Amino acid sequence: MEVYYDLSTLSRFTYESSDDTRVSDLKSEGAFKFQDNALILPNLSANSIVSVYSIDGTLVFKKTIQTPGEYAFSLADMQNGTYMVNVNGLTYKILKR
Repeated sequence: MEVYYDLSTLSRFTYESSDDTRVSDLKSEGAFKFQDNALILPNLSANSIVSVYSIDGTLVFKKTIQTPGEYAFSLADMQNGTYMVNVNGLTYKILKR
């Protein structure tokens, strides 16, 4: 829904919301972990696809995993910023500082 107001007649605009929209009780245990300067994805099956996108949607990295098990990739060459990591249809948002 969009609401428009003529700025010449607007004296005050207030937005109030009492709904808590934070994500809480997020459980990432087993999904991934960070070690040194690498993102580690445990328990991947063969033919799993790992894709990393910048926040503007640009594909940064894509890999099809051939061997089942743990897979790690280095974050060292990536610029600081926000990234979306997609693993077999599940997406995780990470921040590199």
